[in-house]
Amino acid sequence: TALKNIIQLKRFHYVNFRREKITCLVDFPFELQLKTYTSLKHDITYDLYAVLYHEGDMSEGHSVTCAKNFLDDKWYMFDDSTCSQVSESEIVSENAYVLCYKQQQTAEASGTF
Repeated sequence: TALKNIIQLKRFHYVNFRREKITCLVDFPFELQLKTYTSLKHDITYDLYAVLYHEGDMSEGHSVTCAKNFLDDKWYMFDDSTCSQVSESEIVSENAYVLCYKQQQTAEASGTF
């Protein structure tokens, strides 16, 4: 089975003893290659499959999720009781705070060389 990794972006910080939301855009990749960040001899590649968002501020807000359906290769937004298709260009947002990646299946990843 493929490994799954969750990356949580720091979206809140303390200023003068209060928590505030960090709203800068983090341009995250749809395909994450870890060779640059590790001492591994072979590359391990992960595909983005879900993103959690927080819309609003610290006093009030709303959370939604976008997830990729690997059967039809399309992205969908889940917002309370509704589900709608969204374009890939809508996925990267300043409201993103949790990124979910799944390891691509390769001979190296599965342990068969």
